Amino acid sequence: MSNASGIGAPLAESVLEPPLTQLLRLFPSRGNSLIKRVGSLNWRQMSQFHYLTDEEIAVSIGRDAVYVRATTLDDMTKFLVITVPANSRYIDLEQFARLIAFLRTLHLNPKVYRAADSEDIQVFLPFTETANTAAVLRVLNRELTNQSFEIAAHSLVVHSTYEPFALPLQSKFAWLNDDLSVKVSKDDIAVDAAIAFFLADMTRAAVSPAVLLDRPVPPVSALNASTDTVSDELVEIIEAIDSPVVLDDTQPALYDQAPEIVLETEQLKRLGGQLQLFVVPSHQEPKEQPTPVRRSRKRRPRSDPQAPRAEPVTNNLFPTITTDNFSSSDHQKEANQRD
Repeated sequence: MSNASGIGAPLAESVLEPPLTQLLRLFPSRGNSLIKRVGSLNWRQMSQFHYLTDEEIAVSIGRDAVYVRATTLDDMTKFLVITVPANSRYIDLEQFARLIAFLRTLHLNPKVYRAADSEDIQVFLPFTETANTAAVLRVLNRELTNQSFEIAAHSLVVHSTYEPFALPLQSKFAWLNDDLSVKVSKDDIAVDAAIAFFLADMTRAAVSPAVLLDRPVPPVSALNASTDTVSDELVEIIEAIDSPVVLDDTQPALYDQAPEIVLETEQLKRLGGQLQLFVVPSHQEPKEQPTPVRRSRKRRPRSDPQAPRAEPVTNNLFPTITTDNFSSSDHQKEANQRD
């Protein structure tokens, strides 16, 4: 009997767990949160030391809430969230229908909501059990990318452990149909009813995370085909722009006027002291410079009486004063200076 009661106790505890507690357990990540006033467009990052408490979340989903809060996914999660911004091209009904249809081909059950205090669209993808957030995100991002869905801040935001999303059931939150028409607004029903309605969605639409984790990785050829496909019109445009140049046979080519070119591909030549590693036509190779020949100058012997005497070098700037022509007046001046 004791064993039976021990097994039944956790089950009874989970059944009796208040709906608010079940809701709060869906959002275990509390350290990287954002906050803004209702009606404001600007989010403010909370301090890294601030821990978003259960009481703060409970107040934010109340009817008279002043603030709207956002948080991130934890390392382990029971759901994924995709946000379609209000200015995204996927707000278009046709594009949004394509997104929802593709998610269903992955055996996911998307639940569509209007995000709190905005016109953004939130798509929740619930799981029956917790899964590694990075692992399921990796598969979802890969599948979306392979189908040419753009994952970007202005197109589709697939939230992760570092990309906060507005918590559900806050001001102006609403349930939407697939055509984005409002099914019911959170502000039109009681808070307890809104919590029960959302929890019912998370339970009924939940699927095993294995639908993503067990998906086979497409071969490399398929990935290349999906990412490198170019339309026929684009190919024609490129070919028209980059068409090959055809030379007219009636006009001689420029290289016909050059001397005969001898290609020497198996020789390494030195060009200007550097190793030549490419082929140079013979008529463009540098010619060897002739070595200057120093010729000896014939000098006449000094004993030759006909040899002219070398003239002394004259210094025009500073003339040299010699004593050969020193006049008497100069002697007189020198004597006076001595006296």
